[in-house]
Amino acid sequence: MFGEINGLPVHALVVHAAVIFTPIAALLGIGLWLTKWRMRLRWPLVAVVALAFATVSVAVSSGKVLRRALGSQLAGTDNPAGKLVEHHKVLAERLWWVLLAYLLVPSSSRCCFRAWTTISPHSPWHLSSRCWRSS
Repeated sequence: MFGEINGLPVHALVVHAAVIFTPIAALLGIGLWLTKWRMRLRWPLVAVVALAFATVSVAVSSGKVLRRALGSQLAGTDNPAGKLVEHHKVLAERLWWVLLAYLLVPSSSRCCFRAWTTISPHSPWHLSSRCWRSS
């Protein structure tokens, strides 16, 4: 399933989608901290993180297939390409776990986003009024 599409390795195709969706998800997460954008960005964040997680999952699986296909070329303890591929695999697995957590936290805390945005800017509990209020 994760071998080739029209003669090209699936890993080479899917990794480009992962490289696009993962930074976009990070930028949306940063934008979520801005109060005026929070309600607008919460669902796009969940959608983009889900896309990033799906593409990274397929990239990890197709990378394992590609690694098995290139096994003899990557074998050996002195082979620098084999060491790089191993390091690449470790980084990809870490990214998979980070994106899994990143997918679960915003999805499960949807109710918190609504509670955060219902605080009045004039409330003593609002961050900006607390920081800038002169006594």
